[in-house]
Amino acid sequence: MEGTWTAEETMFPSPWIPGREGRRRVESRQELDGFFLISDYVQERGGHTSYRGHGVFGWDPGEKRYTLHWFDSMGTPATSR
Repeated sequence: MEGTWTAEETMFPSPWIPGREGRRRVESRQELDGFFLISDYVQERGGHTSYRGHGVFGWDPGEKRYTLHWFDSMGTPATSR
């Protein structure tokens, strides 16, 4: 998952937004001696940034599962999975 990824995307209409085309970029890198993956997401529509997100992926050895902490520009409360 480490690297820089770009793609075209289609957002279908919903009660919150009209459908439209966009572009996304994800840049991910390892941090803290490889124990975490930091991921920055940027969505652009009409030449402007419309959404940004920041994820921290890790491993919980006690639970024996991967974790994700997500923060975004919509003001969504920080989530942990």
